[in-house]
Amino acid sequence: TITLYDNLINSMTPDEIVAVFAHELGHGLHKDTLKLGIMSVVNILLIVLSMVFLINFKDIHIAFGFNDINYGFAFILLTYLFLPFISIITGLITNAISRKAEYEADNQAVKEGYGVELIKALKVLAKEDFADLSPSKLIVLLSYSHPPMLERILNIEEQLKKVETK
Repeated sequence: TITLYDNLINSMTPDEIVAVFAHELGHGLHKDTLKLGIMSVVNILLIVLSMVFLINFKDIHIAFGFNDINYGFAFILLTYLFLPFISIITGLITNAISRKAEYEADNQAVKEGYGVELIKALKVLAKEDFADLSPSKLIVLLSYSHPPMLERILNIEEQLKKVETK
């Protein structure tokens, strides 16, 4: 399902809107939603396995001075140590895969003949969202699920050159 919000319709030309559709078509063709759904399930499984391990691994509790399994202590370890660590690792992986999927969806829009219009649409989105055009590479690595706009535009321009030379 693709939803068009009024800000998209009001701020873009019909060709730019079709370019956004071509990009979203790329996500559909590459089954990106399914892939990210599977990654979410894996993330949940990691969290559940961590919970089971921490709750049932008696030696950890004993090492911290408890005589037996202490559920309160296990909760504190989960909340403040393991879950943040797992979230950082899975977030890095998920965001990297998501950024790759965005490039592939952009490339699909170029294949469909809407590369120039997609660049225009991305510029409109960047302007409306007050996007940081050159964010820190570390910030991108840690928290961006989409590549920075400038990198996406440069990628689209590169793909357009490849299409022109064929």
